[in-house]
Amino acid sequence: MNLLSQESLDMFYFFRGEIPVFENLFHLSITTITECCWRGLVFLLNNSPNIETLTIKGTLHYDTYSSVCECLSGCSFLLSCPVKVVKITEYGGTADELLQLKNILGKLPCLELLEVRILGTNRRKFQEAKDLLMLPRASSKCQIKVD
Repeated sequence: MNLLSQESLDMFYFFRGEIPVFENLFHLSITTITECCWRGLVFLLNNSPNIETLTIKGTLHYDTYSSVCECLSGCSFLLSCPVKVVKITEYGGTADELLQLKNILGKLPCLELLEVRILGTNRRKFQEAKDLLMLPRASSKCQIKVD
């Protein structure tokens, strides 16, 4: 499934009581922008028991006033999420994004691979990659690949 707009993600929030179980959803790709809330993602992932890959095309979402948005606060919904691969296409390396990744890595028990494309200069990419590799992970199998 490929969700190309924020409105698609919002739909899963507004109709959360009517979301069917997506038994055959193995790969979910969402297009994001920092300012837009991911609250619909929580409900979609909870109704996707066989999802293996989550691709985030864009930046990680965070609340510019409190770092972690209420929609992802604690990320407890990830504790039962079967995702094995997370791909992020535009990682800027801000403190808020790093905190968000820390929450994600620390909660996904089945995660085997985090692929991150870091934006910026080579020197900055090196530092960001170093920071990412230091993050604690819920899964001992999790590898981090940076580009």
